[in-house]
Amino acid sequence: MYNWLDEFDTFAPGLRAEVVNGAPNERQAMIESLSDGGVLITSYPLIRRDIACYEAISFHTVFIDEAQFIKNASSQNAQSVKLLKAEHRFALTGTPIENSLSELWSIFDFIMPYYLLSHAR
Repeated sequence: MYNWLDEFDTFAPGLRAEVVNGAPNERQAMIESLSDGGVLITSYPLIRRDIACYEAISFHTVFIDEAQFIKNASSQNAQSVKLLKAEHRFALTGTPIENSLSELWSIFDFIMPYYLLSHAR
């Protein structure tokens, strides 16, 4: 998470970027204080715990890094990030498929919900 904060400080110093960490009440305060143009940086384990705080927010853009962490569509990681509301979604990964095409389906289901229909279909 702090690597991404360093990247924002270096390449977009005008943006307010914040790592969401600390105790649950501290994380909730950080999420609720998000301003227009602000950036929240979090991890998969923390977004799973804090998803209720994020559900009321409509983001302009959501980026997920290491998207292979959502390759299992039924995992808590995948289910949590797919609950985020955003106009634009991006997934970054170096290993989109390790075992089967369904892993790629899960990532695309995050990027373009319902475009590839259901997992079974």
